[in-house]
Amino acid sequence: MTGPTRREFFAATGAIGAAAMLAACNTAPGGKATQSKNGPLTWWDHTPNLQAANKRNFKAFQKKTGRAVEYTQHQTAKMGQALQLAKQSNQRPDVHSLAGLGKTPTSKLIADGWFRPWDIGEEALARLPKGALVDGVHVFGGKPYTVPFFNDRQYWTATWYNKDMLEKAGAEPPTTYDSFRTAARKIQKSEGGDTYGWIFNLNQPDRLVEHMGYLAQGAGFPGSHGSGSQGGTLFRTGEITYHHDAYVDALEFLLSLKKDGLLFPGSSTLDDNTGRVKWAAGAAGFFIDGPWCPGTLSGDAPQFLEKLDVAPLLVPETGMPVQVHRPVQGGMYWLNKQTQKADDANVLLAGLTTQQYYVDIANGMAQPPLDISAIDKADVHPAWKKLVGWFQEQAFYAPMPMRKNPEIDKVWAQDGGIDPDLGQVIQGLFSGDLSNPRKELKSLSDRASKNREKCLAKAKKKGAKVELDDFAFPDWEPGKDYTADMYKKA
Repeated sequence: MTGPTRREFFAATGAIGAAAMLAACNTAPGGKATQSKNGPLTWWDHTPNLQAANKRNFKAFQKKTGRAVEYTQHQTAKMGQALQLAKQSNQRPDVHSLAGLGKTPTSKLIADGWFRPWDIGEEALARLPKGALVDGVHVFGGKPYTVPFFNDRQYWTATWYNKDMLEKAGAEPPTTYDSFRTAARKIQKSEGGDTYGWIFNLNQPDRLVEHMGYLAQGAGFPGSHGSGSQGGTLFRTGEITYHHDAYVDALEFLLSLKKDGLLFPGSSTLDDNTGRVKWAAGAAGFFIDGPWCPGTLSGDAPQFLEKLDVAPLLVPETGMPVQVHRPVQGGMYWLNKQTQKADDANVLLAGLTTQQYYVDIANGMAQPPLDISAIDKADVHPAWKKLVGWFQEQAFYAPMPMRKNPEIDKVWAQDGGIDPDLGQVIQGLFSGDLSNPRKELKSLSDRASKNREKCLAKAKKKGAKVELDDFAFPDWEPGKDYTADMYKKA
C-alpha cells in the first residue's frame, strides 16, 4: 500500500478540504524551494521529541554552510497524506521522515523515485557501531539511504500512569491484566466525576496494531508484530496466526475494560496526541504509550511531568517474564531524490551520527538513542530512564525474513494490503460492529495468508527466487537475540 491516491484522499476528506490542503502545499515550507539550489533546506518531521536535537543540529549546520533549515512538523496520522500530495505536485521537502508511508516497502519507494542515497562521508559512517547498517533496512544497492539513531531494544506499549491518582486510590503500579483492572477501578472510584481508569487512542489504527502486537508478545505470542501479511507471523514456522491465544487474550482483556466501564467514553475519537493531552488533564489514570510519552508531554503538558510514572508492558499473569522481539529498526530520515541541495543536505545529515545528537535525543526523551551511554550525559525524567533500563532486559532481536532472503522484499512490493486489517478489526470490536474476537482474528489470519500467497506468486512470476520457507526460522528461541550469524544457518 502506498497511501491514499489523490482520488481516494479527496473522497475521504471532501474536495474543499483536500483542495485547501493542496493549495497550502504550494506555499508551505518544503514546496518549490526543494527544486531550487537557493533558499533554505526544507525538513518535514512527525515527532516533537526530536525538535530540540534537530534544531541544535540545524544551528550548527547553518553556521557551517550559511544555509538555514525550514522545519515543519506534521501530526503523525496526517504525515503520509501530506507527503503523497506533495509528491504529486513535485513539492516534497529535501529531507523527511516516513510516517504514514510505513506499509510501502522502502525499496519500492526508492525504485519509484522517492529517495537518493546519502553521501555523508566515511568519518560520519565510522561513528556508527559495527553492524549498525543493515542491507534492506538502511542500505540498498550497496549504498546507505538512511542511518539508525534509535536503540533497537524498546517497545511502544508501556503502562504510563498518574502517580498522584494511583497513590490517592491506594493502588499499586500494575504489571498484570488483573492488577491493571484493579488499579483502574480504584482510581475511577477514588477520583469520581469524569475521570476514568484508562484512556485509549482508538482513532489511530496504526497505533492499535502496535499496541496489540506488543501486548500479544507479552502474553507469549512467539512471532512478529505488525499488520496485514507482514505481521502475526510465527517465527519458527512462518505461519500467520493472529488468532493465536496470546492475541485473543490480549484483545479480550482490553475489551473487558470497556465492558467494565473503565474506558474513557470518548476514546473512539482520539489519536495518541489528543488522548495523551486529555489523560494529562485528568481524564483517566492510565495511558498506554511508547517511550516518547514524557518527551511529548514536556511540550504539551509540562505541568503533568511531576505526576508521571510508568510500569512495564502488561502480562496476563504474575510470574510471566516481559519479553518482546522486534526487528532491527530502520532510519528516521530520508533524502529526496529531487533535491537540488544534496551536498548541503549530506552535511546536515552527517550530524545525526554524533555523540552530541544522541545526548540531545535523550534530552528530548523520544525513543532511546542508539548509544545508551549518552543518557548519562542528559537531563531526563526518572520514569523514562527507568523504562529504558527495562528495555535492555526485556527486548530482543527478532529474526527478519528479508535478511534471510532479500528477495522477500519483492514479495512485499506486490502487497496492496488487506481490508479490514488488524487496526480496523480492533476498532470494529470496540465499536460493537464486530462481536467475536477469535472469529475475527481467524478471518484476519486467513485473509493475510491468502494475500501473502498471492504476493508470493506475483513476485515469483516476475523472477523472484523466494519460497514460503523463507519466512520460517526453526532455530528461534524466546528470550534470546536472533543474531546476524544465525542467518547463515537459517
